[in-house]
Amino acid sequence: MSRKSWLVGGVVLVLVSGILWFGVGINTFASPITVTEATKKVEHLYKGEIVSIKEHKMNFVISMTLSTGEYDVTIDRESGEITNMTRTKEYRSPSENISNKETEQPTNPTSSIVPVKLITEEEAIQTALQKINGTLEEIELKQSNEESYYLVEIEKNGEKEGTVQIHAITGEVISITWDD
Repeated sequence: MSRKSWLVGGVVLVLVSGILWFGVGINTFASPITVTEATKKVEHLYKGEIVSIKEHKMNFVISMTLSTGEYDVTIDRESGEITNMTRTKEYRSPSENISNKETEQPTNPTSSIVPVKLITEEEAIQTALQKINGTLEEIELKQSNEESYYLVEIEKNGEKEGTVQIHAITGEVISITWDD
């Protein structure tokens, strides 16, 4: 092999090494998410009204109101993942809504924190039957990324079948789809 071939091979090796090192560096040193990105993520996942956003060194805590209650959603600044969701206030009935919360006396927020738990299958079925009047065919609990939801299949009039997707924590209807 000639000296020129060794030189060209060495240059190519240095270039390939540099490109690989640069590519790995970009993937491992991702920038943290912004407050705007965190807010958009929570709005997209939960479709509630954002009440406040607190920025901490390691995370964001986004307070929001849904029809089932008030929640604090914690998002890790580095990964952008939801690390915790805590219900801070539960609405006991559908008639108790956002408009009457202003008339209530404030309470100590730390004493009313309730750990988040999934709604029951029966609650999901009742919610689905309120949206589609029919007969229950099947219910399934699914997990996708950071979200848990029920898929409730309802047969209507023996003709069409609808699937109601219900958020497993909040009980909110995410979507309704129809099979032909």
